[in-house]
Amino acid sequence: MDYIDSSPDEKYKKVQAFKLQTQALEEAEMGDVNGATQKLRQAVTILLSQNETELAGQMQQEADQLERSGQISSEGKKTIKLTSRKTVKLSD
Repeated sequence: MDYIDSSPDEKYKKVQAFKLQTQALEEAEMGDVNGATQKLRQAVTILLSQNETELAGQMQQEADQLERSGQISSEGKKTIKLTSRKTVKLSD
């Protein structure tokens, strides 16, 4: 990921995707599986448009996991938290 050369619109989309992931995590923890799944799938769409295919694939797997089990995996939680920290640095 090269944030330095990214346009403001690209940065905004990355921040938006990571906010959706964070919101999905919070909603899943509160038991709103449908809302959390929807937010993860929205994040996947944005990530794919930004050529973040690896992260999009991980979030797609988490959305599928969430639909099946009602929970985000511990690995998915770690990924969301780590990418959110990077995004906070980006938006400073």
